[in-house]
Amino acid sequence: MKKGLLCAILFSIVLCVGLCMGRQKGEIFLEETGSGKAVVLYDGQTHRMETIPVIEKTSVTPITDTMYEITQSVGSPARYVFYYDMENGRVSDVFFNPILISAGNEPSRYIAYMEDGMLFVCDIFDKDIFCEKIERDFTKTADPVSAVIDIMLGEDGLLVLKYYQGDAYNVVTETITLSLE
Repeated sequence: MKKGLLCAILFSIVLCVGLCMGRQKGEIFLEETGSGKAVVLYDGQTHRMETIPVIEKTSVTPITDTMYEITQSVGSPARYVFYYDMENGRVSDVFFNPILISAGNEPSRYIAYMEDGMLFVCDIFDKDIFCEKIERDFTKTADPVSAVIDIMLGEDGLLVLKYYQGDAYNVVTETITLSLE
């Protein structure tokens, strides 16, 4: 019963998102396939761009008018996330527990994620355009990215990073100059 209700709610949400997006440059739908569910991405001419198999606990969240975050939860707090840029028909890599970096009150085109105890700040859709590694004494937490309290992109490519440091969970705030283009 719960599974059916969850599927119905998820389907309704994705259907509403898809219908709203139909007026924009692309569409996104959650569809049943022979082997389960899939997120199907369409471009502005209704050409199927990509079909991505997903699990039951998948959500679609609008980030901007043309960018969506697709999250697959595999248990608290583990989630795999990728992004779809409808305007340019781009799909990002899949990231584990990323943080979407804000620029003021708006989302930026950058994300942060932890890998091997290091924080990476990258362009959402192309790490070759920009990806910088930040090594600090981040507190070791069950979910490594939980050591990051806040991260925001300021003016002139300055990154404001607030994080827990060391075993004592000291709170540190740094301003880091990124080599943005």
